[in-house]
Amino acid sequence: RTLDSCTKRSGRKRRDVSGEFWLRLVTAAALACAIVFVTTPAIRRLALARGWVARPVNDRWGRRVIARAGGVGIYLGFLVASLFCAPWTWLTITVLGGASLVVVFGLVDDIRRIRPYTKLLLQLIAGCVMVFAGVRIELIQEPWLAFPLSVFWFVLLMNAFNLLDNMDGLAAGAGAIAAFFCALHAIWSSEWTAA
Repeated sequence: RTLDSCTKRSGRKRRDVSGEFWLRLVTAAALACAIVFVTTPAIRRLALARGWVARPVNDRWGRRVIARAGGVGIYLGFLVASLFCAPWTWLTITVLGGASLVVVFGLVDDIRRIRPYTKLLLQLIAGCVMVFAGVRIELIQEPWLAFPLSVFWFVLLMNAFNLLDNMDGLAAGAGAIAAFFCALHAIWSSEWTAA
């Protein structure tokens, strides 16, 4: 049973499930934070040892050498928390698969550099995976229009975060704030799986 189906029952059962939901949510958040806290310094040391660094250039704000691959620790926290705390549905599995695809080619781009057209193609594939799984813009009812707009939205978000990555910690901070408010909205809308 998913949490979404449980909340459709009686008021008493709904309160019980709500308690279960809050326990899962707090456990997931604590687990993710602990994993990020432990893995990020180790990943930073590995990146510095291997030379996976961003050096200061004129078109970026940073003025010191920054270790790349910092998003891997955040991804590991998200992945482990989702595997242990999220209900297992086709949507959950597909979202994790799409996120994993984005992290893999992002990591390769950090280390070896991917050509812009290749990167765009991989982003389109990841966007299509998410949309085929059912994560799409639902304000538009016509599938022929909702599908490409949803893929475009995913590609736009990926590139927006890529552009934010010109200052150390800016992309991670913006992502954390966005995730927090998305979770609040999901709770408000009773979208327990999304939260």
